[in-house]
Amino acid sequence: MNKDKRVMVQRFNSIKDNDVKPSQRLDITWSDFVKYCSEPTIVLKKEDAKLITPVEFHQDKDDITERGFPRRCRNNVKNWTMLPIDVDKTLTIRQALVQFKDYEYVLYTSFNHQLQKGDEEPCDRFRLFFLLEEPVENEEFMLRRKSLKQFVEFLDPTSLSVSRAFYEPSCSEATYEDSMFYHNTGKALNVMDFEPEIIPVFIPDKNHNLNDEFKEQVLELLPQIGTVDYDVWWKIGSAMIDGGYTFDQFCNISCSLRAHRADRNCKAQWSSSKRKPISFGYLVNLIRDKMGSDCFKKENSTYSDVDREIISLYAKIKQLKRQGA
Repeated sequence: MNKDKRVMVQRFNSIKDNDVKPSQRLDITWSDFVKYCSEPTIVLKKEDAKLITPVEFHQDKDDITERGFPRRCRNNVKNWTMLPIDVDKTLTIRQALVQFKDYEYVLYTSFNHQLQKGDEEPCDRFRLFFLLEEPVENEEFMLRRKSLKQFVEFLDPTSLSVSRAFYEPSCSEATYEDSMFYHNTGKALNVMDFEPEIIPVFIPDKNHNLNDEFKEQVLELLPQIGTVDYDVWWKIGSAMIDGGYTFDQFCNISCSLRAHRADRNCKAQWSSSKRKPISFGYLVNLIRDKMGSDCFKKENSTYSDVDREIISLYAKIKQLKRQGA
């Protein structure tokens, strides 16, 4: 039964706390997690509340904080036991209850629920945690992130960012009466039922290496694809390493792709990207997907006939997927 399924939750003391401490790890049943979310903590401001991440972290990775604990980061995530969703303005609680009536989840309102934020009118602000049928390894989860976003198309785009932490149920004394908790009973979500992303591998012509002119084209086009989320940014870094680009080049394009990222974040990301290589062809396919297949200069094409067949097949697959086939 769902109530006996076990979930892993990692707690953090603040938004700046990146220490994955064993003492802050909760290995509990789903029914206990439901009780855990049922009553908000009263705090003066949102930042006073603790945070949770519904994943299990590796305890034996090399990426540790200066205090000796595993770091709250992508590389240290082992698996997911829940699907977390943050909702702000895009859906009402009533609509969510109808839309997800068949699934097992908990819903609780966030600190700024029905409060005016700047010029924004008061609205429903809440979080949902869907129970997963089975724990899902991080790699498998991330391959299905696009499909999961379509399942909950209204979500905050950062909800499925790896290792993101969410504030626990909290409110002020003044808003306690307006806070809300709801537990819906239904079927657990099976992430493996969602379609994985197809990441084709670039196969260079055996007769020559990628020429510098083509690589320069890629470097010029990358900043033009617009802002990207964390997962795409990570893949870009890994593919640039595979293509022989430098850290400075990665840092320069990150100004356009992730404008709010500081140099130190780029350094951390560059080091992280080295650990899981992704083919240079990811950059080519990403640019073609965002800007069209005619964005590269024809006379500088470095593709063999086999490459063109793979890219053509990939384009057809994406077209069929968009048409719902």
